[in-house]
Formats: sequence, C-alpha cells, structure tokens
Amino acid sequence: MWKMPSGDCKTFQSHGCRSTCGAFMKDGKRASVGYEDGTLKIWDLRQGMHTFHLSDGTAHQGSITCMDAHRDNVLIATGSEDSTVKVVNTNSGKVLSTLAAGFQTDSDTPPSIEAVGFSPQQPMLATASLSGVLGVWDLSSYRLRQQCKHPGG
Repeated sequence: MWKMPSGDCKTFQSHGCRSTCGAFMKDGKRASVGYEDGTLKIWDLRQGMHTFHLSDGTAHQGSITCMDAHRDNVLIATGSEDSTVKVVNTNSGKVLSTLAAGFQTDSDTPPSIEAVGFSPQQPMLATASLSGVLGVWDLSSYRLRQQCKHPGG
C-alpha cells in the first residue's frame, strides 16, 4: 500500500499464495484481498494485519477473480473461477450465501465469474460470468431476480 504524496509504503504479507484481486472498503480503514487458492482476507490498513482469513470449507474452490465492497462496510462479494459468488460479512467473517452464478453451459468447465457489483440504492447484487449471463440477485433472499443472456462472456 502506497501513501500519497509522501510515498510511504506498507507491505501486507501473503500466506504463500498469489493475490489476484482486491478492494478497499468504503470506510477507508480496511481492504479485502482475494487469492489464487480461493481464500479471502480482510486487512486492517493501519495495523497491517488481517482481521480474518477465510480459508476453511467455506472458501472458494478456485481462484478469486473479482470482488466488490458494499457501501455499508459490512458486506463483500467475491467471484471465482469455481463458478460461484460468495457474500461475506466482513465483521464476522461468516459466508452469508454462496450463489451458483456461473449459469452452466454445455462445456465441461464451469464458467468463471468475472464481475460482481452491489447496487448503490437497492439491496441487489449483479454478477457476470464467462457463460455470457448477467444475473441480478436479491440480497434479502439471495434469489435470482433477473438474468440477461449475452452472446459472449
């Protein structure tokens, strides 16, 4: 992490695995980082330590490809090569829901999730996968509300 304009630098040590994506929480005090092995860490930026490390049976089974932080500073959504999206409470580290958002195609390989995004006004989450399907999910029930099919991923 680089502090501008002074140029001070702080390094956050990995657990031996490559980081693949990250997002700053809206509070500016924490950051979430996704890793190649499917784990997720939430980092306290001031102390330089992670507040939790999601790596047990609730972690992704593939590399985390994308993430978004909700404006309330409590939720994070992560998308993965395992064709799922996880919605995680950043205070407790609990996985609130695992969404099958890849929308399986005829291929033997499950489609990777390439983008996730929280709605700024509504309790909804958008997901996009290499299967070419954009999904809009209701966060109060974690159910698919709408899908839009595209010819490509």
